Amino acid sequence: MRTKLSTIPEAKPVLNYIRTRLNHGLYTLALVTGLPGSGKSSTCLRLKELIYASRKKSIDMTKKMTCDNLLDLVEAIRDSKPGDVIVVEELSVLFPSRRAMSTDNVSIGRILDTCRKKEVILITNAPILPSVDSHIRALANILVETLRVDRSQQVVVSKAFRLNTDVRTSKTYLHRFTKKGKDINFIYTKKPGTDIWDKYENEKDGFIDKLYAKLHFEQVKKGDKENLKLGIPGTLERPLTPKEMEAYDLYMRQGKTMTEIAKIVGCSISTISSRLKYVNKKLHILGDFKALAKKNKKIPKEKPIFIRQNDYVVPKNINIVAQNQESGLSSINNQEND
Repeated sequence: MRTKLSTIPEAKPVLNYIRTRLNHGLYTLALVTGLPGSGKSSTCLRLKELIYASRKKSIDMTKKMTCDNLLDLVEAIRDSKPGDVIVVEELSVLFPSRRAMSTDNVSIGRILDTCRKKEVILITNAPILPSVDSHIRALANILVETLRVDRSQQVVVSKAFRLNTDVRTSKTYLHRFTKKGKDINFIYTKKPGTDIWDKYENEKDGFIDKLYAKLHFEQVKKGDKENLKLGIPGTLERPLTPKEMEAYDLYMRQGKTMTEIAKIVGCSISTISSRLKYVNKKLHILGDFKALAKKNKKIPKEKPIFIRQNDYVVPKNINIVAQNQESGLSSINNQEND
């Protein structure tokens, strides 16, 4: 006769191990890994729910259910109390192993190295363990590998291990949990409460929207960079800062040299050069700046028309017009729409 999994205590060895570490004044970092659809997020949230229930506390529904960026994580750990549970979603997206020396990866390493006194419980998830930053993997204490969702019994079936890292070699060893001298091969977790799950789903949708928007922007920016090499105007609208607008006006419209602009503005020539380079990238001006400036001396020295948006100044109706097809030079005409 098939065992009814819902009657077995949920994730008991994992919860006992977390409780033991907490009693010794240690924080816990648990990694939950498994293929998409195997119940990783459900397991993370259910573990959080079970930990609070064992302490006769309820989850604060006014706070975010998970952390999906470094800022959220820093704030959650900073404001935490001993025993608080923090769930970090999509660890391999936030701190991928291929970007080991990136600012975010270095920052999370510093956080994990110093958060022992906070005595928090971090539960994280990622589809594939090697895709997570190696420093995070080395500091983990528990690994939960989700295998499948048993829909007939409404539970997630997983394997669980204690982790031990050799500080000399950085190699991590897996140890099964035991009960009366026998290995515990599987653990089971139910689906978290409806309110918790619905709140998580809404947060997840927002995270995905932001992620795709960021990826779209990066690809458009990359395409613009490649198009500029071919002389094709880009598509991104990037506003000029007031300082960049000032440098643009003095150099392109008034025909000032970089040395003259530096004296007027009160900064170094290299700073002016940098600002003009940023203007060149943002406005997608084709050709050499000095040549353009010489050409623009023939243009009336009217002030450029611009629009102020918050703390930025955006030139209005910037059109790139070929002045000399043989030399490939272009100039900028600012015209106001009727």
